[in-house]
Amino acid sequence: KKMSQQQKLWVALVKERLYNLGWSQTQLAESVGVAKATISELFKYGKGSRQLKQKISEILEIESEEN
Repeated sequence: KKMSQQQKLWVALVKERLYNLGWSQTQLAESVGVAKATISELFKYGKGSRQLKQKISEILEIESEEN
């Protein structure tokens, strides 16, 4: 299943935020409390629960598109 345009934009935003903070995917995974593989899947396929995306948005202070 392909990612929607909205998901792609969100993932791009998250990646940009990580880059600006100098964070790795591992650091993000740790701060959200998931395995790094979970973050990889999310970035690659947009796979992940709404809660996970919400949590990431909160941690990185990204306006959530979902609500």
